Amino acid sequence: GSMGERPFCRVVWSRTINVNLTAIYSEPTIFADPFPFIYGWTLIPAFRQRSLFQFGASQLALRPWRRHLDNFQKQTWCEGMALKVGRVSHLNFEPFYIDMERRGLVLSNVALNDIAEAIKDGTIDGGPVPLGDSFAMEDHAVPVAGFCLSSAARSGSNLFYSRVPAEELEGRRVAVSEADSTTIELLQVILAKKYQVNSVELVTPQDENEALVISGDAALRRRRGMRGYPHRYDLGEEWHRLTDLPFVFARWMSRSDLERRDFLLLEDTLYVGLEDGVDSLFHLSEPRDNLLMLARDVMEYIIGYRFFVGLSEQKSIDLFRSYRDQVLG
Repeated sequence: GSMGERPFCRVVWSRTINVNLTAIYSEPTIFADPFPFIYGWTLIPAFRQRSLFQFGASQLALRPWRRHLDNFQKQTWCEGMALKVGRVSHLNFEPFYIDMERRGLVLSNVALNDIAEAIKDGTIDGGPVPLGDSFAMEDHAVPVAGFCLSSAARSGSNLFYSRVPAEELEGRRVAVSEADSTTIELLQVILAKKYQVNSVELVTPQDENEALVISGDAALRRRRGMRGYPHRYDLGEEWHRLTDLPFVFARWMSRSDLERRDFLLLEDTLYVGLEDGVDSLFHLSEPRDNLLMLARDVMEYIIGYRFFVGLSEQKSIDLFRSYRDQVLG
């Protein structure tokens, strides 16, 4: 159908839709059409429709018209200074970056644990930040819409290995091996809240230890197990079992003093890029020898992630922050 010359589609609301449309369509300088919510359905510009598939909206009635998206890109972002964005080189972050260089954004490789500091000192304008780090950025950074990295249940790459059952780790040594800060905090929360282990000593992998926490591509390479550590725990899955909620490992943040036009460019690039990024991993993926993954392994891994904060993710963020404050002080 059409509304004037603006294509629209009908959204059939269901439990599978996990999107805050108010956050997506809050910019009046771009979206001139009002957004009527009428008896459970709404009209949305079709150039946004495909992106919503990546955020859980599985019952959209129409496919978009790509030329509307192309025209939108050309008319809106043909000018402006290049943005500097921190690129995290882990497989589950790849979909975020697929469209950025084409749109003129400058990508800088930054370790996930260093993104928050790079935003604070102005080295980059934005990037994905470990959730725990984002709580301390509220005075100088803001979330980029609701973009995040969230595991629906099993994460596949935030793992905890132990020589003994988790409930026996009180006072024991836990090695931190290539783990981001939020994965470490999540481990401490799960040990305290689920296994009643209130104190562990964090050490390096070179130190003697009874357990080890690891995340990112390093964890993917060791996802089948680690010799000498017979007890394996997926921390996303552990959180889901404890709370019946997804876990948000990272949120996209940008400098709060970023020009509004630049902020919107980053936001729109993420919307558009995620569609192609996820699709490419689903349909064009090749084996990842460096990760010991076949193409189907890549697809199964990525399909377990969500990339936008919905109601469940927000509830999880709030609960984790509360638990984190209780456990870590």
